[in-house]
Amino acid sequence: GGQETTVSRMDVDADGHDDVVVRTRDLNLFISPRFGGAAFELDYRPAGINLLNTLTRWPEGYHHRIGDAGKAPEGGGGVGGVGGGGGTESIHDIVLSKEDDIKKYLKLDSARRGFMQDRFLAEEVTVEAFSGAEFSELGDFFTGRYDAGLTGDGVTLSRKGSVKGRPVTVVKGIRAAGNSLGVDYRVEGGEAAAGVRFAVEFNVILPCCDGPVCRYDAGPVPVPEAGLGTTGELREAKSISIIDALTKVRLSIEADTPATLWRFPVYTVSISEAGFEKIFQGSCVVFLFPMDTGGLDVGFDIRVEGHDVG
Repeated sequence: GGQETTVSRMDVDADGHDDVVVRTRDLNLFISPRFGGAAFELDYRPAGINLLNTLTRWPEGYHHRIGDAGKAPEGGGGVGGVGGGGGTESIHDIVLSKEDDIKKYLKLDSARRGFMQDRFLAEEVTVEAFSGAEFSELGDFFTGRYDAGLTGDGVTLSRKGSVKGRPVTVVKGIRAAGNSLGVDYRVEGGEAAAGVRFAVEFNVILPCCDGPVCRYDAGPVPVPEAGLGTTGELREAKSISIIDALTKVRLSIEADTPATLWRFPVYTVSISEAGFEKIFQGSCVVFLFPMDTGGLDVGFDIRVEGHDVG
């Protein structure tokens, strides 16, 4: 008793499309087959939190004003904002930036951020280009529709798509028990392999966001300056954990194959009475594997723990 996993289909977000819901003793996982076969909610029930409660970086109506943040108004640059036409600027026209160079945080995402999102990237894409959404997606899997077959303890998601115009098939089998998820990937399509990396993206947020009690831990490979505000690349890495020492929750992701591992914070830029500010919306962790002409088999062990995480 208590260990059973249940799997069902339901339209969770009332968009007319069925999602797959996997429930265990400790976890609820909501997967959208039509949107990359990714998960958009992962509830850790003992702590009552959703680890995927992140925000996507969409354009906002006020973003066009960031270019002028903190500068004197156009039309004569009068003292104290009076000038040009002789009228005083209203409080709504005076925009100050609380931080220097806020523009560098104004990056937009092409699609909703999720968990277990499948990407195909050229070998030369860097973590900086990727985090800034300044790169080309080589495949049609990231937002593509997957077929979903329910199993006793999870779901098998598959898509026949293309990478650089060549046929590729991705199958990801997800199984859940207790506080853990196992994910097995099979990528087939060797003709598309040259110069291409297969990447699995995980977007996560813990209750303390990027506060001082949150940090990364990469097992045997120490992460330098391991705060969640850091951007970096680890090579030949297999695992990473995100730890919230206040709520005592740890999410760990471990691959069975060495990978290049990227991590970076996701910020949105918002406006308040004090001006523009960046707001932490989550951590993005990406595992990258070189495509192989013989196909690729990669497995992940994902665990959520809620005690003694230090």
